[in-house]
Amino acid sequence: MFAYINKYGANRFLRLVDLDQSPKMIADPSWQYGFKDLNVDNFPEYLKLDFGKAHYAHLNHQMVARAKKEYHDFPYDPKQNYRFLVDHASKDWRNTLKNLTIPLLILVGDHSPYFDYNFAKEVASWNKLISYKVIKDCGHLIQAEKPQELATIIEKFVN
Repeated sequence: MFAYINKYGANRFLRLVDLDQSPKMIADPSWQYGFKDLNVDNFPEYLKLDFGKAHYAHLNHQMVARAKKEYHDFPYDPKQNYRFLVDHASKDWRNTLKNLTIPLLILVGDHSPYFDYNFAKEVASWNKLISYKVIKDCGHLIQAEKPQELATIIEKFVN
């Protein structure tokens, strides 16, 4: 969504919701909130590693069963996705967010294994249209770990 807004503007949207995604994945002296230990010295090779589980909280058994079926029907191949991941991780959307003209809500899990949730507070300080909420006892997969809480927060934001 950041790429779309950067290229085409935000005029087709009323609001945006970001689920635990830092605007810059590579940590460097100007940005400490990158993806795990990804930095300028180990990019892009670091992206070939197994990142482990993305969740912290217990996942609903029915949801896990549906996800396994979907994975079976549409298997994920990290090798096929690698070029996309490298491209995505190389981007820096900080200026896009600093100049954002519509409300953005950033939702972060306080136990995300991928991003330090404090990035959301930093991003919100750049633009009065950006707000954030930290979801307690949650990892990166907010939609799977805390679906009802997520729905309530988004509904309130949209309305």
